[in-house]
Amino acid sequence: MAKFLKLENCKHCNRMIDLFKVMTKEEIDYMNEKRYEVEFNPGEIIFKQGTSLTHILCVTEGLVKIYIEGYNHRNLVLNLVRGGEMIAGPGMWTDNRHHFSVAAVEETTTCFVEVPVFLEIVKNNQALAQELLKRASTRDVQHFEKMITLTQKQMHGKVADVLLFLNKKIYPTNPMYLTISRQDMADMISITKESLIRVLKEFKDAGFISLQGNELKILNEKVLQNVSDNG
Repeated sequence: MAKFLKLENCKHCNRMIDLFKVMTKEEIDYMNEKRYEVEFNPGEIIFKQGTSLTHILCVTEGLVKIYIEGYNHRNLVLNLVRGGEMIAGPGMWTDNRHHFSVAAVEETTTCFVEVPVFLEIVKNNQALAQELLKRASTRDVQHFEKMITLTQKQMHGKVADVLLFLNKKIYPTNPMYLTISRQDMADMISITKESLIRVLKEFKDAGFISLQGNELKILNEKVLQNVSDNG
């Protein structure tokens, strides 16, 4: 069950996301008055696709997944986000709806800020507006790369992609302990869980990785990168 908190003032928070560091003291104080903290357990829904977008989300600790709920109960995981990032979505600028769902993967601490408050700050802070544009452009590039993976790579290239991404961006240790499920991994690259498990076994048998439960170690990154590059 989610817990509602308000532990400290934003300006004293050592978990403040980088995006907000371009804001003035007055803007930070204003935002602090209009926000609250919530702790989520693994698996709990934070935003539901199709519902009203009333708050932006700041992930301060933990790990969340952003995913589109598609046809026949199939999901496409767009991204995994660790603490230090803000999540809002295009609905904030268009129809005030969530166009994707967000769920906690690990125990996660978040801050919610009212959308009108945030938009008012953006309107009066050019540096913040520019930073938002940069981040939106970066996400666009990532989504273009994902489209290439989903539409032009074969299954082995897709699985190599997701393993390299997880190791470089989400679990930067080797071996890495996976907190996401096999289904989530499959949903990141639009294949079935059964297909993912089969390819992981092939990679393990070939000596590319070792896999024991949720502990996965990349034994030959060069070969995995070659599989990824060649699709």
